[in-house]
Amino acid sequence: PNFIQILKGVGAAPDQYRVLQNHLMGLLHTFLDFYWTIAAFTALSLAGVIYLFLTTGFPTIALHQKQCLVVVLTLLYPVFMYPASRGDTAFILLLSLGLAVSIEANRGLTFVALLALMALTRGDLALFVVLFAFLWNPHAWTRGAWLLLLMMPLIVQAALQFLIFPEAKYYVEVIVVRRN
Repeated sequence: PNFIQILKGVGAAPDQYRVLQNHLMGLLHTFLDFYWTIAAFTALSLAGVIYLFLTTGFPTIALHQKQCLVVVLTLLYPVFMYPASRGDTAFILLLSLGLAVSIEANRGLTFVALLALMALTRGDLALFVVLFAFLWNPHAWTRGAWLLLLMMPLIVQAALQFLIFPEAKYYVEVIVVRRN
C-alpha cells in the first residue's frame, strides 16, 4: 500500500520525494506484480552497475566475458539481500557509479544529467556527490557553476517537498542520526 500511495503522490516523506526510482518501478508495476517489480528493477539496476564497473574498471576483458559476469553477479545478488531485495539501493548504486565515472572522466554534461537524476532519487546523496566532485577537482567548474550544482539538489528537494507533495508527512525525523 505504501508503494501505491507514493505512485499516487500521497505517500509519506521522504520516500515520496524519491520520485525517479519509484516511478520507474511504477512503470514496471504496470506489467508485473509488486514482488516481481522490485526484483526486476533491482536486477536491471544491478546489472547496469556491474556492467559499468566492468567496462570502466576492466576495459581489456572481452565483451562476452563481461556479459557472463553481469549475469552471474546479478543472479548472486539475492543471496546477499537479507529480508528482501530493495530495488532503490541497486539503482542508487548505479547512479553513484555513473557519477563517479563522469567525475573521473571529466564529463561535465553527463555529470550534470546524472546529478539531476540523483537529486530526484536521493537529494541528500546528490549533495554529497557535488561536494565530493568539488574536492576531487575544484577547477573543473567556476565558483558560480559549483554553486549552481550545489543548489540543484536543494531546489529539487524544495520543489518536491513544498510544491509538488506538500501534504507528505515524515514517518521518521528529518535528521535520523540518533536512529541510525
